[in-house]
Amino acid sequence: MKLILLAGLVAGTLDILGALTVYSLILHKGPIMLILQRIASAALGQVAFKGGWAMAICGLGFHYIIAFCFTTAYVLLYPYLPCVAKDEITHPPISMELSLYRHGAAGAFYRIAGCLHH
Repeated sequence: MKLILLAGLVAGTLDILGALTVYSLILHKGPIMLILQRIASAALGQVAFKGGWAMAICGLGFHYIIAFCFTTAYVLLYPYLPCVAKDEITHPPISMELSLYRHGAAGAFYRIAGCLHH
């Protein structure tokens, strides 16, 4: 459980820092609050854009929930995916979370699908 929490926290933090850096500071797609409100709007709809920083914090919370869900799913799938164990990192949830961070969710799903075909 501690490993899942640590991996989810690390992956979620790296992911949100990367997203905020790219979309807010480099691409100028909006201020940090707006980007976090966009995450909240996936669950709450347009009301998320009227809630200020409270909704931005909700978006951040949703982001971490997703990171922990991916981490938990990977830990549960890891024993059944021997080809994933060949990763350069020995801790399974950290390995998958870094894979998600490097290649995005699609890359991680392709990696799992490739393991299931072997």
